[in-house]
Amino acid sequence: MYFRQRILLPLLLLSSSLLPAQSVHNNFRFRVSVPAPENRLFEVELNCSNLQAPYNDFKMPVWMPGYYQLLPYADQVEDFRVTSGSDTIRWEKADHNTWRVYNGNVQTLKISYRVKAIRNFVATNFIDSAHAFIAPTGLFLHLAGRLSQPAEVEVIPFPGWKTVATGLDQLPGGGFRFSATDFDVLYDSPILMGNLVEFPSFRVNGIPHYFLAHQPGELDQAALMEDLRKIVSVSVNMMKDIPFSSYRFLGIGPGMGGIEHLNSAAVSFSGRGLENRAGRLRMLSFLAHEYFHHYNAKRIRPVELGPFDYDQGSRTNMLWVAEGITAYYDELWDRRAGLMT
Repeated sequence: MYFRQRILLPLLLLSSSLLPAQSVHNNFRFRVSVPAPENRLFEVELNCSNLQAPYNDFKMPVWMPGYYQLLPYADQVEDFRVTSGSDTIRWEKADHNTWRVYNGNVQTLKISYRVKAIRNFVATNFIDSAHAFIAPTGLFLHLAGRLSQPAEVEVIPFPGWKTVATGLDQLPGGGFRFSATDFDVLYDSPILMGNLVEFPSFRVNGIPHYFLAHQPGELDQAALMEDLRKIVSVSVNMMKDIPFSSYRFLGIGPGMGGIEHLNSAAVSFSGRGLENRAGRLRMLSFLAHEYFHHYNAKRIRPVELGPFDYDQGSRTNMLWVAEGITAYYDELWDRRAGLMT
């Protein structure tokens, strides 16, 4: 996440732990659609199988990794329904972010619900007449204790919207179908859709980097991406590694803020102010900040920031490392890339 403070601090390498492996997989297939943008509602359908008896708890997180604040995601859910074939399955709200489904011996369910998308921000769901943004922690349910399960997501944009951009792996066979190896990956992969503008891409050490934006306005896209390529090259040369097969900057439109993700960043971007040097350097530092977070805060991180506690939030007193060091390097890279003195 982007903060304005600039702090020079030593780089600390902090350990992380891995989620325990689980032997039984529940097949999770989501279908997300935007049938009528004016209603500002996502329609979500979850088909899942291999469920245990007599009940199962389905949960929605209370925060998004990279944004250090609790968010009332579950409050935006409405019209929750559970069926199995033609049968209606009983459920109740066990707590503020848990839906307890009494499936008995039924192992396969369809769960349908709607999610209000009214706040235009990098950590919340949003729909308007021209585009939509999915904050995955505020849209997708997981089964309690089963975060390591894989999931598939099919996105059905509003007719006329031609582009869906995300860091998730796309499945073969056409359409906008994606997969996540587990829910930590799914929750760290926002989705942007609409008639997006794709800037010229570049490669660093053979790894492609993309920038897709909603209504970015008039700007020299090639010049911006060349400056960004220089910054990325400097960071990679320092860290000696690129821990993903591709990277995407997702420009969600005008506003403030940005959030880093595993192999993407959701950033407020309008293209305004890039015609003057000061505005251009601010934007490049902002993008460099979010990019460096995939090293510092994602892979090098306070131990509390993984595995995540999606029910309570993951609290740490080490943001001076995750944010402070990143804020130092975002401008140093501009200097090393020859973009500022």
